[in-house]
Amino acid sequence: MPPQYDSKQESSPEVQRLHPELQSGSESESDLSDSGEAIDIKKRLRTKEESRRMKKRKLLPTLQLPKGTRWKSLNSRAPMLEHIRVHHPRMDVSRMTEAWWQKEIKNNTSKLLGTCTVCQYESRSTIHNIQRGNGFGCICNGHVPCTTREYYDYMMEKVLVGPKHNRMDFSTMTRAWWQKEIKNAVSKLLGTCTVCDHESRPSLNDIQQGQGFGCECTGGLTEKFVYKVLRDSSSLHIDCHGQDKRLRIPGEKPCKRMVDFWAAGPTHIHVYAAVELDGGQHFGPCRIFDHEESWRGDREKQARLVKLGGRLCRVEQEWVYDNMNEPWMPFVLRRLSAIVASTAPGTLVTLDVHAARYAVLHAPHWEECGGSVSAPVSLADLKKEFAASRGLIENRD
Repeated sequence: MPPQYDSKQESSPEVQRLHPELQSGSESESDLSDSGEAIDIKKRLRTKEESRRMKKRKLLPTLQLPKGTRWKSLNSRAPMLEHIRVHHPRMDVSRMTEAWWQKEIKNNTSKLLGTCTVCQYESRSTIHNIQRGNGFGCICNGHVPCTTREYYDYMMEKVLVGPKHNRMDFSTMTRAWWQKEIKNAVSKLLGTCTVCDHESRPSLNDIQQGQGFGCECTGGLTEKFVYKVLRDSSSLHIDCHGQDKRLRIPGEKPCKRMVDFWAAGPTHIHVYAAVELDGGQHFGPCRIFDHEESWRGDREKQARLVKLGGRLCRVEQEWVYDNMNEPWMPFVLRRLSAIVASTAPGTLVTLDVHAARYAVLHAPHWEECGGSVSAPVSLADLKKEFAASRGLIENRD
């Protein structure tokens, strides 16, 4: 007589041999428990697999109380506070006094009380969770839904008030607007620049990662436009996210500041040919940014580029922004980038319409570092090339 099936041993090799329906795709995927309820065998096996994965997940060290100590007693308070101090250093648990402990704590399902010292979020986690090695949920570690009131208050009172966002107007983002528009981390925020009146809509995830609201004041729109133009050029290799943007020199620390773009020909990708977009702060005092800090960064980048044998093209950001809608602008940017990529190492290239401004600071410093300044590229000649190329296209049609 074959052995009787025991539902508690369905995963043993002997039971699987005698009951092949447990691992086959047959229709008999359910059995009856002792109580007569149907059991989905596949679901139970899947649940066990999930449990095994959970056990493998890296957790914090567990907390074990001395034998005979119960959680509701004050003797359990000190070990728990020490455990939190060591493994959850950002949490402030000063509100869990002895009086609070005696009133609130009954067993391991009682909730502890902590406040994150970074995001100021008040978190309530059960003793059982902390004891098993889990942590306190807060906005910093992503365990608070972005749709909650606490998250909204944190963003409006802690994140969007820093110096990076002090020129932005967020009056449109009321609590009602937040509830309607914000669903997850890719939802778009809404801010209006008080300087240039540009309406910017970065994602919530972008702001969480430390990025800002793009507008003409910060050059965000201009950089995106230039990158798209140069990226679509078949004669250039464009990179705006590479590690070498920090101008690494063997044996020296990487430059803290990064160039805006690399533009090199397709046959010599590793040739240093940088394209820089310069806002007003690069030429003199500016309302928003620090001119001295910007000029210090320009000097550091130019010195490293010359030492690396690089080429550099400097363009006024405001000029690009003002002429973004001109049909000739994409052609001019591509041609200018191709010209600088084909020049001799250590060459600075500018347009003739910007040469006077760069002749004050940037060009003399470039020559002091050992580089050479080429004759300014004529914007009028580039426009003529554009008109001629467009005429050829029209004639072909």
